[in-house]
Amino acid sequence: NDFPVKLRDFNKIFPCHICFNKQLVIQHVGFFLLNEYDLANKKGVRLQNIVELLQPTAAQMHFNSFLENANNRFIFRMKLEGHRHAGKLDLECECMFAGQMQQLISGASIVFLCTPYANSVRQLLDTSHFISDIPLHDATRDLIMLSQSRVWQLAR
Repeated sequence: NDFPVKLRDFNKIFPCHICFNKQLVIQHVGFFLLNEYDLANKKGVRLQNIVELLQPTAAQMHFNSFLENANNRFIFRMKLEGHRHAGKLDLECECMFAGQMQQLISGASIVFLCTPYANSVRQLLDTSHFISDIPLHDATRDLIMLSQSRVWQLAR
């Protein structure tokens, strides 16, 4: 009820989002996370069961702490194994998501608007992600491609 757009459309715009309530119980996630981590069958899962908070270091896994640090960039590491990582033993294959916290109008929920965390094409490949996994509106796509272009230029 808090969304000005339909949830289906919101999921397409933000395929990597996590919405949770004050008890940190996940209410819904974006299509990418839903499919990649089989979250459809995990109703009532708490946020701390699927992610580990890496940044900001001052924040804690509490609703009020997320609100106090809302102006900071958050980075979470997935605790669950995604489909693309099944059977891989590579420790560098950690999936991380970076983004911001946004409190919904009702004040009873927060949505973590995120994207796969990567700074280079190599980092994307190491985590089995693709440039197409990053939403179109996210500047990370442009930064990764600009970085890769620079690497190619320097290699010439």
